[in-house]
Amino acid sequence: MIQNLVNQSKIQHSFIHIDATYKLNGLGLPLYVIGTENINHCFRPVAFFLSSSESVNQVILMLTKFKDFLQNHFSFDFQPKFILTENCDALITGCGKSFNHQYVHLGCHFHITKKLREKSQASNMKEKKQQLFYGFKVLKNSQSLEYFKKAWEIIKKYWKDHNIPEEFIKAFENEYGVAFPGKSRTDNSIESGNNVLKNFFNRKSENIKLFIGKMREFIVEWSTQDKTSFPNQIEF
Repeated sequence: MIQNLVNQSKIQHSFIHIDATYKLNGLGLPLYVIGTENINHCFRPVAFFLSSSESVNQVILMLTKFKDFLQNHFSFDFQPKFILTENCDALITGCGKSFNHQYVHLGCHFHITKKLREKSQASNMKEKKQQLFYGFKVLKNSQSLEYFKKAWEIIKKYWKDHNIPEEFIKAFENEYGVAFPGKSRTDNSIESGNNVLKNFFNRKSENIKLFIGKMREFIVEWSTQDKTSFPNQIEF
């Protein structure tokens, strides 16, 4: 799977997802997943890191070890052009401190939608739910950054015309960076990848010894399966 990432970077900009899941081991330790996707947006796991916490220092340690591994074993200078994470300070700051090159940090629509749904439950927002999600779906389906930025100006006016509170619009703009270049959004295929991982564990929390053994089985299975098992997978 790592070789696939290296090959992919030869013909297009590197693109990775980073996310953490907590429910697979009895200690509740976060398992970081680094993945990418093919041109059909099918998830491909690349690396897994079991961490003591979700902190900036742990993210820096993870990415530094990962970069060193790629350099030492594949002679590959890892400089992803796009990095997609949830709206998590540890991940965003950790990535910024781990990479010295310019890259675009993308946010995940899955997590933004979840946050927006929570906000829309407030008593002063319930009646505006339809207008909120209509605007958000238009942003989500943007085909380019230019389209995204123009769409946001239209949606902002649409929300104001439908009496969406000004403080909500400003919070949305500030929190998700929709007004700034390079902050367009995309879907995160790692969410479906996490679902595959959880199904492999039967959605149970294992004790740490069993967890590590099963993670090894998962990695071997994904790394050695016949390519015909992945009909949607396109080799680069």
